Amino acid sequence: MQKKILIAFRTHYWNEVTDFLARKLYAATLNFDFVVMADETNGIIDTKHFEKVSHTSDMFSAIELPHWPASYNNLHYNGDYVLYDLRKKKPGYDFYVLVENDAIINFDIEGLLVTSLEQNIDFIAKVDEVNSSLHAPYHEKSKRWFKNTGRSFFPFVAVSSNFVDELYAKRLMISKAISNENEWPYCESFVASCALSTEGIKIINLDDIIDTSDYQFMNHKYVFDTKYYRRNSICHPVVGKEFLEKNLIVNHITALFDKKTSLYSGVKAMAQEGDFSFVEKLENIIKEKDISLLERFKDFAFSEKWIEHIPAINLALGKPATQSSVSHYSTHQSVEKDAALLVDGRIIPETKSHTAKEKNPWVQIDLELLAEIRFVVIYVRPVNFHIFNDFFISFSENGFDWEVKYMKTDGVFKDSSDLKPIAIKFKRGNFARFVRVTLDDYEALALNQIEVYSY
Repeated sequence: MQKKILIAFRTHYWNEVTDFLARKLYAATLNFDFVVMADETNGIIDTKHFEKVSHTSDMFSAIELPHWPASYNNLHYNGDYVLYDLRKKKPGYDFYVLVENDAIINFDIEGLLVTSLEQNIDFIAKVDEVNSSLHAPYHEKSKRWFKNTGRSFFPFVAVSSNFVDELYAKRLMISKAISNENEWPYCESFVASCALSTEGIKIINLDDIIDTSDYQFMNHKYVFDTKYYRRNSICHPVVGKEFLEKNLIVNHITALFDKKTSLYSGVKAMAQEGDFSFVEKLENIIKEKDISLLERFKDFAFSEKWIEHIPAINLALGKPATQSSVSHYSTHQSVEKDAALLVDGRIIPETKSHTAKEKNPWVQIDLELLAEIRFVVIYVRPVNFHIFNDFFISFSENGFDWEVKYMKTDGVFKDSSDLKPIAIKFKRGNFARFVRVTLDDYEALALNQIEVYSY
């Protein structure tokens, strides 16, 4: 009788990327049966033309297994439950293969599985941390039941029907032997430890047969980056349009400037597709995470031909600032913190910086470099624009010796309503490190943003 293999593509959503990866896996396993193992805890999933086997995180009482620990995502902590559910709903197979929706399989999966059946292999996975002290809390929960402990990474696992039954029986036994949910073994440690400790179970470790250097828990890669389609390799995790946000969970934005990183490689792949929307996304991320890197990013983007020219750099962005005073209208009761809102790059209607009512209130920015000033651009809080009438702008190279470079004394306010910018242009030859804007009145100074540009 011919032995049968079932490929199960695991997912809890369906989009362009899952559809692409499901098709890729299906095409690589045409000689086997194929299903989508759909977690429909959060709603029905349309798996298109693929056969679907549905489950939810709370339906495993049907196979008499608990949702332990109750505070955890059941299908994350107990990923092996899917095997038992699949075995029950799709009986009669000799091998069950689970592949997660964010893994790229680049090796001869058919050849591996056929050979494994011929050699009576029971378990194929990346197996590591054998009897290790790493992730001790997880391994400790398995140590009580197994003489050897380890971890099996779950984005790709292939399990013989006999070993599925062995695992299920062991889970049932443990569930009856303990009452404390905090003693319940974690799936990746439980399955590996059972394989390492059960006599007669034959294992193939992916580390021994393919390239697993890009097979990781985090560090997301861009799914259409050709770098991750090397022959005889496996890659995890991969994502589509949300690549930047996901990658930067574990990587610092400076990884972009290192051409060996997954962040740079993914962005480069996007550029090669002709989609440069990532430039604006990265600008916004840099402004939020580390605004001091913005100028470096624009230079880098230009050198990589992601942008056609280097836009004018706001020298004031993210630089140290202070002001003459604060009041109960101020956002912060510190002159430095309140003034810092003037250089955070966010132009919004609400109050940002606000001094006390006093004679000649001022705000000041340290550009941290000597620059030839071309423009000073001022945004006034909309409800205060009629107060911002006469003012002057002073420059200093050292923060002590000041020279007034612009003065408005006509008593007519400039129309800065609706956050219209007031742009003051300076002729060449005006150098400064420090820029100060002073209101020529006995009044409070309430501004939204100040930008400084050089020649």
